[in-house]
Amino acid sequence: MNDGFGARFKALVTRPRDLGAMIKERPSWLAPALVMLGVMWVFTGAVSHIAGPEQLELMRGSKLMQMMPEDQWQAQYRDALAPTLAKRIGNGAAGGIGTCVSAVVLAALLNLFAKLSAGKGRFKQMLSLVFWTGLIPYGLGIALKYALVLAKESVMGVSVGLAALLPDPDYTSMLYQFLITFGDFTMWWALAVLVIGVEVVYELRRGTAAVVVLLPWALLSGVALVVGRLFM
Repeated sequence: MNDGFGARFKALVTRPRDLGAMIKERPSWLAPALVMLGVMWVFTGAVSHIAGPEQLELMRGSKLMQMMPEDQWQAQYRDALAPTLAKRIGNGAAGGIGTCVSAVVLAALLNLFAKLSAGKGRFKQMLSLVFWTGLIPYGLGIALKYALVLAKESVMGVSVGLAALLPDPDYTSMLYQFLITFGDFTMWWALAVLVIGVEVVYELRRGTAAVVVLLPWALLSGVALVVGRLFM
């Protein structure tokens, strides 16, 4: 069976069980990790001039920002509107590396839950599953979001999920942040594929595989949401 990058990507989209079988046989993870890193690096750097000012405006009322003198905030805002190439590269690196580190942490937690559920797979296989399925939200999803960002000239106001259904959202509200975190359609797709992959690789029942995937993901996402709220 051909299990090169193209074949695996096609299986990711059309035949998730075949992808699981490929990963079970040969758990390569470096290629999808590099693609995810590159996509997030380019995207984060490319939208820095939009995301930076929006983030500063969003945090303007926070306790941290209220401690900052007005002239210093204005200077940061001007710099954010026209980031240097070095700043874009730095922002892109932070976005890409942060996404990949999060994927490794998720894989470690999922592998732990799978082992506790008597799964037969290995960490390297779970790492491969997480990076390959991550190409859905952090590859295909990011490409779609970039097109929407360019059209709307906004990063905060772009969602490929339930948050897009809110007519006049308050980006700082708990509801909006919850829907951004848990309501992304491309993430749902990736989680569904990941459940199938865990079922195949770890030889678990579908229900058990769903718990192994969804519970740790919900826990990590919830922690990220709470931490993010603390700085708003």
